[in-house]
Amino acid sequence: MAFDIYSWLTFRTSYQKGRSKPIKWESLQQQFGADYPNTKQGTRDFKKKFMKHLEKVTKLYEVEKMEIVNNGLVLNSGKPSVAKRLAK
Repeated sequence: MAFDIYSWLTFRTSYQKGRSKPIKWESLQQQFGADYPNTKQGTRDFKKKFMKHLEKVTKLYEVEKMEIVNNGLVLNSGKPSVAKRLAK
């Protein structure tokens, strides 16, 4: 899950224009935690696991001004983890 979050986060922040609306936990669960039941308890369990992996990811890829809110994540635009190379 950590690699999936890293890939998604680097892509999403590099194309984000300004500040995002909250990305709800239920939406994140559909994308990253399909094996968790679609219940309140399933979402709580998913959030706990997601946060554990997100902490690992943000040690390698710092996301400027990412906010964790009650109903999800809010992202700001950022740089990709690998600089774009121009062909010579």
